[in-house]
Amino acid sequence: MLQFYLDRVVATERQNKMQLLSSKSYLIALITRDSVKEHSGQFEFSDGVSHYNIVNGRLQIDIKMKDDVFYHYHFPYKVKDNQNKIKENKEIKREMERKDIK
Repeated sequence: MLQFYLDRVVATERQNKMQLLSSKSYLIALITRDSVKEHSGQFEFSDGVSHYNIVNGRLQIDIKMKDDVFYHYHFPYKVKDNQNKIKENKEIKREMERKDIK
C-alpha cells in the first residue's frame, strides 16, 4: 500500500513538472511571436532558447528548454508592408494632434 502511494506521489510530481515546462515554453513562444522582426532568428531566455522561421504565412517556433525538452508551435503570421505601418503611424499622429488642438 505504501509503495502505491509513493508511486502516485512521484507520478504527480513528474506531471506537475511537465505542465510547468509546457506553460513556460508556451509563454516563450508568445513572447517570440510578438518580438519577430525578420524571417528567421532566435531569442535566448533564462529557461530556454527559441528559434523561429516564417514559412508560407505561418510562424514556426521551436523551443529548447534547459532540460533538453523540445516544443514546437505554429502561429498564423501576416507580414505588414512598411508602407502600411507608415500610413498607420501618420493616421495615429494626426488623430493625436486633433485631440491636442481641441
